[in-house]
Amino acid sequence: MSFRSEIARRPVLAGLFGLAGLGLAGGTAYEVAHIVRHRYPPTAFDDLLDRLPDRESAEKIGVVVIANSRMFDVASVARMLRRRIGRRPLADALAEDAAAGRLVEIGGWVMPETLTRLCGLAAS
Repeated sequence: MSFRSEIARRPVLAGLFGLAGLGLAGGTAYEVAHIVRHRYPPTAFDDLLDRLPDRESAEKIGVVVIANSRMFDVASVARMLRRRIGRRPLADALAEDAAAGRLVEIGGWVMPETLTRLCGLAAS
């Protein structure tokens, strides 16, 4: 018996096309999620705000941050955040805040200082 007579061509081709279709559908779904994600109006602080995974929640926290601070100077906060975060991931800067004891209580939540200022920047 030859190898060719053991395997029918149609089921193999149907399986290959089905596999290719699944790959195409998965790739399309992945790309569509990036294309239709929520877009925000451009700001001068997008280099900082793009690090936030959920800007709407950050804005809600930021409203409380701004209300609790005597004076929230957006330009100086942005300069400080750019120096503190740099090119590192946000998680590294937040871990550094926690290790250094730079924690702030906002609305009953204890959060790293960098995150609270970043939320305030999102709300401004």
